[in-house]
Amino acid sequence: MIIPIALVALMVAERDLVYNRLIDKQHFVHIARSRVEAERQRRYDIVYGNMAVAKRYIEIEGQVFERLSTLNAMIKQDASNQARDRVQDEIIRLTRDLDLITESYPNIKAKGPYMFLMETMQEAGTRVSAELHNYNRILFEYNVFCRMFPFNLFAHLSGFREEEFYEAVHGANKAPAFLKLIDMTETGL
Repeated sequence: MIIPIALVALMVAERDLVYNRLIDKQHFVHIARSRVEAERQRRYDIVYGNMAVAKRYIEIEGQVFERLSTLNAMIKQDASNQARDRVQDEIIRLTRDLDLITESYPNIKAKGPYMFLMETMQEAGTRVSAELHNYNRILFEYNVFCRMFPFNLFAHLSGFREEEFYEAVHGANKAPAFLKLIDMTETGL
């Protein structure tokens, strides 16, 4: 009589232990999945935000060069001091705008706007890749636990099922066309 009661108690205890382990593993899968989504959103925000910064930097830089050319032409044509002072004031204002951008994003000045963008995209992609790897590793452990005997019996009875690994969307293996990304910032995307 004691042996059957002990076996039943052992089975109940084992079921509860397995159930709790399944809950833990499933919880870690959900945490890993949310981290992947957070990194994907972060990548989107950073890349498109930095593209806007780089685009603005390039615009201001172009305006500075244009004003410098205008000022040079005015000097050669012996334009009035007042006209030259206005152009010089515009150059100073634009230079201050450039300084504000480079203070906020020091790498943009050191490496140029295009290198800055490429490094930003690479770093963001690496972070997403690391989180995807972590998610698939945790999911693999969970799925193996759901398939192992005798845990698979408890998992099946408790409603735990294997989950699908992350798979890249169609075309994700292609690098985005840089000029298309710049055009997307112009259209407001």
